[in-house]
Amino acid sequence: MRKVNKRGLSPVIATVLLISIALVLAVIIFLWAKSFVGEAVSKEKYGRIELACADIIFRAEAFATSPGYAQTIDIVNDGNVPIYGVDIRRKDVGTIESVKKFDSTIGNGQTKNVDVSSSSFSVNDELQIIPIIVGTAGETKKTYTCTDYSVDVKVQEAQSS
Repeated sequence: MRKVNKRGLSPVIATVLLISIALVLAVIIFLWAKSFVGEAVSKEKYGRIELACADIIFRAEAFATSPGYAQTIDIVNDGNVPIYGVDIRRKDVGTIESVKKFDSTIGNGQTKNVDVSSSSFSVNDELQIIPIIVGTAGETKKTYTCTDYSVDVKVQEAQSS
């Protein structure tokens, strides 16, 4: 009878295969986990941008004539952090104008009259004005909405001129 030689993989090839499988799995897990962790946005002198929200102090007043006509929000920045925009929400409906970015930021002590005629709110509606600030993530500028630092306002009737 003839003896059959049974040989497996050499230990070197088996080791190389195991290491390459482990590396491929590590890369897949890294790419998958990276999608869950957002890139940190920072604001000069604060580090993380969330910390800058605590220094935002602003006042807002909303005015409307009748639906479909002139609607404005006056914003006064009393804090030390420039406000880049606002997220406007009507309390009973939710978001009515997702984001209103200004053509220039509102610095400390500055006032801005924001035209929101495209929004659908009327006199006596209650609005929530949420500030938006700008920070950096690497080389790019990114916005951050400071949801916990909003101001509630009741829409007043605009004075006719």
